Amino acid sequence: MACELKQLEANKVGIKTTCYFMIGLPGELPGEARETVKFASYLARKGLDEPVISIFSMLPGSKLFNDLYQQDKIRLDSNFFQDLLVQGDLSTLKSWSEHISSEQLKKLRNSGYIMFAVNKAIFHPFKTIRSILNILKGSDELKSERVVRTFLKRFSPFRT
Repeated sequence: MACELKQLEANKVGIKTTCYFMIGLPGELPGEARETVKFASYLARKGLDEPVISIFSMLPGSKLFNDLYQQDKIRLDSNFFQDLLVQGDLSTLKSWSEHISSEQLKKLRNSGYIMFAVNKAIFHPFKTIRSILNILKGSDELKSERVVRTFLKRFSPFRT
């Protein structure tokens, strides 16, 4: 696994690492999506700093879009275009896999992030502590630190 070897080498010289994963593609089976999530957790044990677990989005002009549109599996209406605008909103996500429901996809993504965080905390506690300190200090080394800080600010009972 070349990704794994480069990951370890990057950590040795102090480079922050992120891997991007995508789940919910047309035809994907639940077991395949679970394997993707498990692989992210495995990389947490190897030292990965953060994952991004994306939900597949049907983008107009892509080969998959064109293929499914020609098969009448895509309906171009206001709902389709609205879904493109709210990619980060898990309450509106749509699964394009005929084997994985939107709800299952949401649970898989959430469990992936939780499993990653637990594995990172167990196998690399100093990285976890450093991230917590960065959040408290208001500095960002990782995108996930900025996301947590923004979330805490937004929902803090003491915000002004």
